[in-house]
Amino acid sequence: MNNNIYLKYLKWVISCAIILPLFFMIQTTEVQTASTVEYSNNHENSKVSAQTLKKENPEKQLSHDRIVSLTNQFMKTLVQNIDSNNKVVNFDRKKELLEEFEKVTTKNVASEYVDYYYRSKPSGLYIVPTETPPWFNEKNDYDMIEKESNVVKVVQENKSDLDGSYTVKIEFTYNDKWKITDIEY
Repeated sequence: MNNNIYLKYLKWVISCAIILPLFFMIQTTEVQTASTVEYSNNHENSKVSAQTLKKENPEKQLSHDRIVSLTNQFMKTLVQNIDSNNKVVNFDRKKELLEEFEKVTTKNVASEYVDYYYRSKPSGLYIVPTETPPWFNEKNDYDMIEKESNVVKVVQENKSDLDGSYTVKIEFTYNDKWKITDIEY
């Protein structure tokens, strides 16, 4: 009889040794699957939210037209109307011109150009007679590199008689509206 109890006990121990790990593995797998599904759903929801945000706020998308508008406005601000003595007609001081630039770019970016192309004199603001910098050409192809959700770098290779072959890299950043935040050659 003791032998019989011993065999039953041994069968029970072996069954437990086999069944318990299987039961644990099944529970663990279900937990892992649930975690994966939960992560997946969160990831999908964030994609949907980003897409919804762009649909609800189309200004956040940097379009070709917006790039052309900002780069043209930048150049239009850089090349001011002048009189026969190269005196700027619409602005008397660099500070005023910088404020105009801030509609399309940062003060930091604009100040490099204003300091290079303009001189302040007691009689007003004067442009330095020279060529414009190598610039974005709206008719040529370019690459758009999204650095962050609100930062895009536009890279374009161009060629002109004056500058030869050159690459211009213009960074655009969205903070309530798109602005040029960096220019590299």
